[in-house]
Amino acid sequence: MLTRLAVPPLSVGTPSNQRRRSRAAVLFLDWLEQQPGQTWQERWESSGIADDPRSDWRLTVASWLRDSGRTGTIGHDGLVTAVTSGLGQLLYADVLRPSMSWLVTSPIPFPPGPGDPSPA
Repeated sequence: MLTRLAVPPLSVGTPSNQRRRSRAAVLFLDWLEQQPGQTWQERWESSGIADDPRSDWRLTVASWLRDSGRTGTIGHDGLVTAVTSGLGQLLYADVLRPSMSWLVTSPIPFPPGPGDPSPA
């Protein structure tokens, strides 16, 4: 799956940008791997994030990553950005499929996906 994220059309930008995106996906998957379930989708659904689209789930994920020592030198704001990017990539790659109501209701802005126009 990480290989799929690293090639067009899901790869974008410079090599350093791609490394940052890859690290973000790995961080989110590290957290998701700790959730009950056999598949990424089952883990997503059991994580609790899918239950409340209005909550800022990024803080839960970032806190777990920080507490488990997986963040290295990434600061709080960088970690929140990475968590958002990591989930976004998994959505773009169709690894996770939140409900339409979750996608529409979530207050968390996701960066444009590969090939999407930049926000005006």
